[in-house]
Amino acid sequence: MSVFKCSLARFAAPLVLGVLAACSGDEVVVIEHYRAPCTGVGRTLCLLVQGELEIPPARHFGGIEGFTFRDGIRQRIRVRKLPVQDPPQDGSSERWVLAELLSTEPVDADQEFLLRLEPGDLRGDSSTGYFVVNDQALRFKDEATRDRILARNAGSTSFEVSFQHDPTQADRWVALALY
Repeated sequence: MSVFKCSLARFAAPLVLGVLAACSGDEVVVIEHYRAPCTGVGRTLCLLVQGELEIPPARHFGGIEGFTFRDGIRQRIRVRKLPVQDPPQDGSSERWVLAELLSTEPVDADQEFLLRLEPGDLRGDSSTGYFVVNDQALRFKDEATRDRILARNAGSTSFEVSFQHDPTQADRWVALALY
């Protein structure tokens, strides 16, 4: 009988571990190559995360422990979602931890992306440089585009701007057009 118990334990252990991993909250997601403005306690830039069933990507307000966002790189990762004990009233009940980096894919520098901005989201000036929500470095395609976009930024309604990654400087975007 003890031989049977040992054999059963040897075969059951991987099955139990597999079930525990499946129930642990692991999920494969894609982190987009750019971040988008969002509002939490204040205006910030959020990761754009796309799970298998989420189209379009959703804004992720919290960070992912162990994960480093890379501008211009689409990253496929496995995250482990862990419960947060007594989360703050305005906080998440889950904590995301990087379990595995599955793949990275640089996007073409000329790939455009469209963002909806709120008045005041663009900050800075020609001497200090321009930023999206104080975080993302930015330059404008030309002066006319800059003037049109900054005029809308000083207004009172949201607006959309197309961007692409700056091929001349990592971690900087180029504002192409106002929509």
